[in-house]
Amino acid sequence: MKIFFKLTFLLTICLSLNFTSHAFAGVHEKLINKYIELSGLDQMLSTFPDQIDAMFSQKILTSEQPEFEKKVATIMKESFDIVLVKENLNFFLLHNTDINFLENLIQWLETPLAQKIKEEELSSSRPGSQAELLRYIADLQTRPPSQDRIAIIQEIEKTTKLSELSTNITVEIMRGMFESFNLTLPEDKQKTMGDIEEEIQKYKPVIQNSLRQQMILSSFYSYRNISNEELIKYIEFYKSHTGKTEINVVGNAIANVLKQWFVDVTEKIIILEKEGSENKEIRKQQRQGDLQDFASFEKCRLMMGLNFS
Repeated sequence: MKIFFKLTFLLTICLSLNFTSHAFAGVHEKLINKYIELSGLDQMLSTFPDQIDAMFSQKILTSEQPEFEKKVATIMKESFDIVLVKENLNFFLLHNTDINFLENLIQWLETPLAQKIKEEELSSSRPGSQAELLRYIADLQTRPPSQDRIAIIQEIEKTTKLSELSTNITVEIMRGMFESFNLTLPEDKQKTMGDIEEEIQKYKPVIQNSLRQQMILSSFYSYRNISNEELIKYIEFYKSHTGKTEINVVGNAIANVLKQWFVDVTEKIIILEKEGSENKEIRKQQRQGDLQDFASFEKCRLMMGLNFS
């Protein structure tokens, strides 16, 4: 009888622990979904297909291969599965956050200031806002902002690590694309991972400097309706432990999600290139040239010309 009671007791504990674990997992997932909604991440990701359309509508006008560009645009849009992207994002956050962190983060995101800033950021990053952004930046040349405003905008970029995170995202995508291109080369022409990494690191400072300028200029536009006092409070939050953690975790999450997408896109573009080439030798030469030249910031910017801000 004692053995029976012991077994029953142990079984009850195991079942309780198992139930508690599932209960906490459910809470964790709900908090992640709430964070994604409150932060605007879901809306930002959902605009990617429209951003692809906007990017390629400009590229096609100056491209020597407009039909090829259209096919690439179609591949990019069709490869972007928003459901899969959100699942990958949720999975990453589930394994790299805890309940306490998410509760603190949601508490901030539910404040009127955080919601106001989110709406301004989403509004300024929509595909149709590009022309207005360029006009606004042009106006800054003739009507420059005050020194206080300049200092605050630069402090936002520094505190939130906008250019650093965007550079890391770009580098992760480049790394995945390089690896995919490398595999298409004859074995004796393939580069080592060390060679690939050296090429990437060589261009990283150029990418970051260019992105820093882009982020600061676009921030003048994004926060044009936010006062200096409000932006100072915004900066204070992102200097806190919770703010710093969000920057690092979410930056890595987006890099991970976009890298998976671009690797898939690259593989399909390689197949498209193969199908469109008639001479096998020319194909090899083109791919070798692509791999050597692909690390240039301009070419990567054109292929990855989405707005990550």
